[in-house]
Amino acid sequence: MPLSLTRLRSLHPSPDPAALLDIHLKEKRVEAALALYDQQSTRFRWGGELRLVGLMAADHPDRAIRIWATHAERLVAQTRPDADREALPHLKKVRQAYAVMGSRRGGRSTPPASARSTSANASSWTSSTA
Repeated sequence: MPLSLTRLRSLHPSPDPAALLDIHLKEKRVEAALALYDQQSTRFRWGGELRLVGLMAADHPDRAIRIWATHAERLVAQTRPDADREALPHLKKVRQAYAVMGSRRGGRSTPPASARSTSANASSWTSSTA
């Protein structure tokens, strides 16, 4: 049986923000999760961020883009050979979100230059996602 927010607060007066985020996400309380993320974003691991962005992308594409791009930039900044490849799915999601935003506005929206060129190696992501 999952812990409810009320039960969690009764066990510990100041619950861990990651645990609260997890509860909000399981209960699909996106707005509460976003508010908590805004207050505590530096304390979350990427897993929490990525679950949050998956739930909020449709209603908050601009915020989803920022989280995906930040995650991709963190990966690209690593010196591991596979880091660029791991960043690619997040960059594809950024591109898709820009396309959705453009279609909602009646035109095509493209990522700004900063989102297209997170590193020298990442500049080819647009051609590989077409």
